[in-house]
Amino acid sequence: MGTGRFAMHRYRETTTTLGYWGGGKSIKFGLKQRSERRKISLLAFDLDGTLLNSSSEISAFNLSRIKDAVKRGVKITTCSGRIPAFQNMYLTQLNIQGPYVAINGALIPNGQCGELYAKPLHRSELAELCSFLNERRLHGCVQTKDKLYFTSENPRTRLVEQYNSLAVGKGLPKAPMGELATIMDKVDAIVYKAMIYTTCQSDLNMVSSFLDGQSGIAYTFSEPGLFDIMTRGVNKGLAIRKVADYYDIPFEEICAFGDFDNDVPLFEVAGTSVAMGNAKQELKDAATFITDSNDNDGVGKALEFLEQYFV
Repeated sequence: MGTGRFAMHRYRETTTTLGYWGGGKSIKFGLKQRSERRKISLLAFDLDGTLLNSSSEISAFNLSRIKDAVKRGVKITTCSGRIPAFQNMYLTQLNIQGPYVAINGALIPNGQCGELYAKPLHRSELAELCSFLNERRLHGCVQTKDKLYFTSENPRTRLVEQYNSLAVGKGLPKAPMGELATIMDKVDAIVYKAMIYTTCQSDLNMVSSFLDGQSGIAYTFSEPGLFDIMTRGVNKGLAIRKVADYYDIPFEEICAFGDFDNDVPLFEVAGTSVAMGNAKQELKDAATFITDSNDNDGVGKALEFLEQYFV
C-alpha cells in the first residue's frame, strides 16, 4: 500500500531562535530549512533518550502536545529498539492502534491485525552470538517479541525493573525477563535482536571486530557502549517506510524524532527530522531541527513549533 516515494531536497542553512522556554533561557535551533513549504502527516518517535525522560516516562506536556497533533489528523507511531512487551505501557498512553516499529525495525506489529513485517535473527547467528557472550563473559541480552533474556548479573536489567514498576503502578503488564543461558533450549523461540553492553574500550574493539566478521548480521548503537544486533538489512529507516506505505503517506511527510546512531536511517527517510538537545552531534548535524533535551520536554516544544506544518 502507498506510493513508496522519497524525494531528495536541497536545503539552505540558517540559524533561528524559536522562543524562550523555561527560566528565560533562549533555545537556539540549528535549522536546515526547506525552500518550499513542508507538510507533516506522520510523527515517528524514538523512545529512550527522546520521547522518554530519564525516569522512563512520557511527560504530561509531551503527551498533551502529541494528543493535539492527533486531533489535527496527524498519524503517530513509535520507532524504538524496544520489544513490544517493553513498550506496551507507552503505546497505551499514546493510544497507538496501528503499526509501530519495534526492535529497530526487525518487527512491525499492527495492533489487532498481527504483524506488518518481521525479520528475526537466524538460529545459527543466534548460536554464534550466545557462544561469544559466554566465552568472553560479556553483559548481553537476546530478545523475542515478548521476553528479554539477560546474562547473569547484568546491570541492564534495572531498566526493565524500572519499566515494570511504572507499568504495575498503571495496572499494566510487566515486561518478562529470563536467563540468556536458557534461550538455545527453546527451539521455538524467535529472536529478533541481541545486545552487548560494555564501557571498556578494548572490549568495544573486540566486539566490533567479531561482529564485523559475521556476514548475516548488522549492528548499530542505541546509546554509548550498547551494541544492537539484528539481521542484516534491518533498520528503522526501512521500517518507517513500511509504516508510511501502510497509511499511504509520502516519505517527505514523515517527521522523525531521535537522539542516537540507530535513528540515522530514520532521519535519512523522513522529510523532517528533529534531533534532541541531548542527541549525538552527528545526528544533530543530519537533522532539520534541533530541540531541547528529553528531560526538558524537547518533543513537546518542537511540536508546538511544527504544528504549523500539520495536515
